[in-house]
Amino acid sequence: MMDETRLNELVKNITMPSQMADELLENCTRQKPAHSSLLKRSKLAAAAIAIALLTGVSTTSYAAYNLYQLKNVDVFFETDISEEQFDDIGKALSAMDGIYSFRYVSADEAWDTFKADYLDELSLGDQFTENPLKDSASYRVVIRLDADTEQVREQISELEGVRKISNQYESRGNGNHSDR
Repeated sequence: MMDETRLNELVKNITMPSQMADELLENCTRQKPAHSSLLKRSKLAAAAIAIALLTGVSTTSYAAYNLYQLKNVDVFFETDISEEQFDDIGKALSAMDGIYSFRYVSADEAWDTFKADYLDELSLGDQFTENPLKDSASYRVVIRLDADTEQVREQISELEGVRKISNQYESRGNGNHSDR
């Protein structure tokens, strides 16, 4: 148990009304704490603050999630794209302002992810003899937070060999698809 001198020091360092500080100190050093209306009100205030903080955090988390979906786009290629065009798209992405990072996602990786997310629970993925997403190789692009997402998407869509750009929200069927 903490000694009374140390407890007095801690209470003095807490910013609160002196009446509340005295009552807190008295209740902490007494064998059986007293029930005061001031403490009951402070408990209600603490509960109200906690609820407000939880509401704020959940709203902020939702906004951050939406921003994440909009700033992460998939760039799909024309089916007859040449290796040279594919390399040119990669070079253009690496030189483009507003792009934080990008990585290649093969058609096999896309199919494996799709199976894991949607089909494995029912073992439906095993019924396919070939990859139905064989033309779904893409670049997963992360757009910088301070960049204009629409402007970056427009620049990407102008690259030769790009068939479609979709953000994660669109890719999951929850928005308008952006075929460009």
